[in-house]
Amino acid sequence: MRLLIAFIRAYPLQTLIVLPALLLASLAEGLSAALVLPILNLASAEASTADSGMGEAGDAFAAKLTGWLNRVGLDADLQTMLALVVLGILAKSLLVLIANQRIGYIAARLTTDLRLELLQAVLASRWRYFVAQPIGSLANAMATEAMRAATGYIYGMTTLSLLLMASVYIGAALLVSWMATLYAVIGSLLIAVAMHGLVRMARRAGKSQTKLYTTLIARLTDTMQAVKLFKVSARESLAGSVLIASTEGLNRALRREVWSNAALTAAQEPLYTLVIALGLFVAFSYFGMSTAAVTTLTIMLLRVMVSLGKAQKQYQKMMACDSAYWSLQQSIKAAREQAEVSAGSKMPTLSEGVELKDIDLSFEDSMVLEAASMEMPVGAITTLTGASGSGKSSIVNCISGLLKPDAGEVLIDGMPLDEIDLAAWRSQIGYVPQEHLILNDSIRNNVTLGEDGVGIDRIETALAAAGLMDLVRDMPQGLDSPVGERGARLSGGQRQRLMIARALLHKPWLLILDEATSGIDAKSERDIGRTLAVLKKDMAILAVFHQSELGRVADQAYSIEDGRLKRADG
Repeated sequence: MRLLIAFIRAYPLQTLIVLPALLLASLAEGLSAALVLPILNLASAEASTADSGMGEAGDAFAAKLTGWLNRVGLDADLQTMLALVVLGILAKSLLVLIANQRIGYIAARLTTDLRLELLQAVLASRWRYFVAQPIGSLANAMATEAMRAATGYIYGMTTLSLLLMASVYIGAALLVSWMATLYAVIGSLLIAVAMHGLVRMARRAGKSQTKLYTTLIARLTDTMQAVKLFKVSARESLAGSVLIASTEGLNRALRREVWSNAALTAAQEPLYTLVIALGLFVAFSYFGMSTAAVTTLTIMLLRVMVSLGKAQKQYQKMMACDSAYWSLQQSIKAAREQAEVSAGSKMPTLSEGVELKDIDLSFEDSMVLEAASMEMPVGAITTLTGASGSGKSSIVNCISGLLKPDAGEVLIDGMPLDEIDLAAWRSQIGYVPQEHLILNDSIRNNVTLGEDGVGIDRIETALAAAGLMDLVRDMPQGLDSPVGERGARLSGGQRQRLMIARALLHKPWLLILDEATSGIDAKSERDIGRTLAVLKKDMAILAVFHQSELGRVADQAYSIEDGRLKRADG
C-alpha cells in the first residue's frame, strides 16, 4: 500500500473529499442491505422462532432497525422500508459519482504534475547531465510512465473504496450474526492469502514493463532518427531487429500480467462460492436460522466477499503500475540532484564585450579546450571556424554558462560570469542553432513561440531587423500566414531569417549563430551577412561555422584546432 499512501500524501485535501464520500456511499448501501431482513419478515409475515442464538440475533437486529425507524418518526411498514432502500441506493450512486469524478480529476492532475515535475527538473539540470539523457527515455517517462502512475492511483482508490464498503457490510453483518461474519471474513482472508502469489506476479510483470518500455522507446527514437539510412539502403529489416528483443520482452511481460489477472478472476469465483455454500449448509443444518435471517446474511456476506475479492483485483492492477510511479520519482530525484546552480547574483551589462581568458575544458579526461582566449566586442562580428568536434560548441556553451571551465574564466564587460546571475545573462542572448525549429504555424507564432503579451510592434521590428518584413507584407495573411510543415513554404534563407527574427525578438546584447548558415546557399548567406552587418552596431555577434560567406563581413576571425584558439589577424 506504499503507493497508495504516497498518493494520499501528495493530495491530502482532495483525499479528504473523496474518502468521506466513499464512506457515506458505503454506509448508504449498507443501510439498504440491512433493511432487507425486516422487509423479508414483513413480506412473508414470518417472525423467526428458531431457538438458536443466531436466529435470536437476527430477530433482535430486525427489531432494532424497526425501533430506530419509529424513533425518527417513520412507520416501520413495508412501503417505508422499500422507499428507504431506494433512497439509500440513490444516495450511494450520487456519492459514488462525486467520489469517482474527484478521483478522475486527481488522476488527470497527477499525470500533469508528474510530467511537469520531470520536465522542470530536467530543464533545470546541469547541461552535462541533460545531454547524457536519452531522449526516448524522457519521452517514455513523460508519456507512458506518467499515465501508468495515474492509472495506478485510480486502481488504488478503487481498492480503498471497496475495502470501505466491505467494512460497512462487516459491521452490519456482525449485528445479525458475529459467528457467520467471522466465518466469511476468515474465508475471504484465506482466499486472499492463497491468491497473493498472482498479485506478486503482476507486480514483477509491471516492473519488467517499466524497464522494457524505457528501452524500447529510447531505441525507437534513435531508429526513427536514422530511418532514411535504413530506407535508402534497403535495410528496413535491420531497423526491426534493433527493436525486436525489447518488443518481444515487453510482450512477454504483458502476457504475464494478463495471465495473473485472468487467473485471479477465475480462481476467486469458485472459491467464494464454496465458502458461501458451506456457510449456508451450516446455517440451515446446524443453527436453524430463519429464511429471512439467512437471506439477509447471505446478501451481506456475499457483498463482503465480493468487495474483498474485487479489492484484491484492483490492488493487483495497482501493483502492476507501482514501478512506473517510483521510476518517475527516481528520474525526478536524479534530475533535481543535478540541478544547475547559479553562484552569482550580480546583474549583467554588455557595453564593452565578452572575453574568454585562458579557458581549459575537458570531458572524461579528454582535453577539449586548452588556454583558449578570445574577445567578442560589442559593435563587431566575430567569427569562429574549426572542424567538426574541434570545440566550437563548447566555447558557445562556456559563454552561455551551460558549461563551467576547468580553469580560466569568462568575462562579461570585465565581470567574471561566476559572479553574474545566469538567468539574467542568458535572457540577453539571442541564439540561432543549426537545426531549424520551425513550427507548422503562423509567422507570428514562429517568432514568439507562443509567448503571450508580445506586441505586434516588437514582432515587426524583429522581422524587419532580420530582413523579412517585405516577405510578410507580400503574404496574403501577413503575420498570420502559415509557413507549412518545417517551414516548407519558405526558402532556406527565409527560414534562417525567421530563426534570426526569433532570436532578435527580445533585443539581445549578444547574438550567437551556431552553424546557423550551414544549410543555405551562398547568396542567402551573403544576404544574411549584410543583415548582420547592420545589426552589429547594437550588439556583439558571434558566428560559428565550418566554412561560410559570413567570413567576408567579419570584423575579427578566430579558428580552433587541437583545442587551441588562434586569431586570424594576429
